[in-house]
Amino acid sequence: MLTLCINKFKNVLMILLIGMLLMGNGNTMSNNIREANNHLSDSIRNTVVQSVLNEEDIQTFAARKHDIVIRVGEYDGKQGKRVYINEGIDWKNIPGDIPIHKDNNGYYIQEFDINKKIATKVYEELIERGVNAKLQIANGRKEDLNAAGRMANQSNPKLYLSFHTNAYNGTSNGYFAMYNEGNQMAKNIADRLSTSIKDNGMVRKCTNRANNGYIGEMNVLNSSTCGVLMEMGYFDNLEELAKITSDEYANYVAEHMADEIQNVLNDFWK
Repeated sequence: MLTLCINKFKNVLMILLIGMLLMGNGNTMSNNIREANNHLSDSIRNTVVQSVLNEEDIQTFAARKHDIVIRVGEYDGKQGKRVYINEGIDWKNIPGDIPIHKDNNGYYIQEFDINKKIATKVYEELIERGVNAKLQIANGRKEDLNAAGRMANQSNPKLYLSFHTNAYNGTSNGYFAMYNEGNQMAKNIADRLSTSIKDNGMVRKCTNRANNGYIGEMNVLNSSTCGVLMEMGYFDNLEELAKITSDEYANYVAEHMADEIQNVLNDFWK
């Protein structure tokens, strides 16, 4: 009975604490707590993770832990995110840091490894420049597209930048950026980031595109976070595959995009 009373007393104190914080900080704190609850009650593969906010959680979600989260799009071993290759490709053109996998259907390269190479290069370049950045690598199926944005919300970053590569018909080529439809700030940032690497000489720039709700990770970001998704090229086009896996492309993207990320952070978040 005593234990039950103590637990009820703790719950009352928690409600009072949240109420005082809401009254003292207005809509900003309210949004942070709502976003936190959305994350903590996220349904992942039909398993609902439930939790209760405590004082530490509130402080975490009320502050920015990182200026930018760089995400490696997709996760290791995801079915459908791989391209099978045959003798038509020059194996020597595939750098050693891009693993070549094999199953019953033959040899293949998966999107995750390409994304990881490019995203890591950009992240490392930002860290060298002193930017407060975080690298978010998908942890298997627990980080699907919808969960990824909520996980990034723990850092409440100014900018969320997710790196992907594309596949369509084996002949499409080029890179482009995506932003949430109706978000002019995100559109401007997407245009600036994609333009910053247009002179790479390897992969052409395509027209950027608006996300109309299809891309889950972009839909669930904190309202104070600006999200951009980069499709860096088509990995099912064998000619372009050799380009987007190359050290030359990754290094160019890292250097020039890091330049513009710094400019964006300074221009939009002083």
